[in-house]
Amino acid sequence: MLPEQEGVAVALVNVSTRESDGQVVVVLRGVLDVVDAVSVAAALAAVAARERAIIVDLAGLAFMDSSGVAALVHGRKQARVAGGELLLAAPQPQVLRLLTRSGGSVTSIIKCRSAVTSLLRIRLASGS
Repeated sequence: MLPEQEGVAVALVNVSTRESDGQVVVVLRGVLDVVDAVSVAAALAAVAARERAIIVDLAGLAFMDSSGVAALVHGRKQARVAGGELLLAAPQPQVLRLLTRSGGSVTSIIKCRSAVTSLLRIRLASGS
């Protein structure tokens, strides 16, 4: 059942962006499921259209289902079409489990690290 407020579905995930060491970081907090997957995919596509590299910070994401995984994969596809890359950082254990067990392991196609700072170091060292 969807949470409702005066008959309107309430978003379960918060999406924000910030810049860190010249890199765009998209921060996801809350619950990413079928309710918000389309809006998250759209937000990632919008960032991919203007930024070469996107780091998605998953530290505040308490839960994600397969539709959330699909949103991340779609975001990566959009980033690649635009000539960039989407990287994942700091997933909680239950989110990481889903990423590593989903359709051939999402982490085999999307680089995933335990912290945003480790991805920033990789990006800065490669000069991109």
